[in-house]
Amino acid sequence: MILDVGCGDDAKGDINVDLSLNTMQIIRNQKKSIRTSVNIVADGNYLPFKNNSFDKVMSHHVIEHTKTPFKFLSELIRVSKNEVEIKCPHKLSRDAKTAYHVSFFNKTWFGKACEALSPEIRYSVKVTLDMFKIGYLTFPFTRPDEITVRIRMCGSYTRNYRQFK
Repeated sequence: MILDVGCGDDAKGDINVDLSLNTMQIIRNQKKSIRTSVNIVADGNYLPFKNNSFDKVMSHHVIEHTKTPFKFLSELIRVSKNEVEIKCPHKLSRDAKTAYHVSFFNKTWFGKACEALSPEIRYSVKVTLDMFKIGYLTFPFTRPDEITVRIRMCGSYTRNYRQFK
């Protein structure tokens, strides 16, 4: 089963979680086919699921909106038994500094966070470059754009909430 945390109105999981009741109502009313079985209103820092409940947990463009990203990350890892996928803007991205973003990330932050959570976590961090188009040609900027983090569980995970900076 797949859990989508902070799904917004683009739910992709078997179970979808969002902080907004309004978003959950929009998902229920959409006419397009969604493979969703359950929609839940909950805070990503306090997911209402048992440890190791999902094969995959995904959260795209949500962690930058949280004031406690380390706790958010640890909750995603806690409820996943296999894999966590996170996408967010790089802190140097043109999309990073908006009124709604309260946390900012680079490749190093995720590496240190994963290592602080557990030595049994294996992770990869990919940074894509900003792109611009002229006609049909696309050129990369040297400025980072988006971070994609893939985390794999390799053993039992022990929750560690010590503050991480």
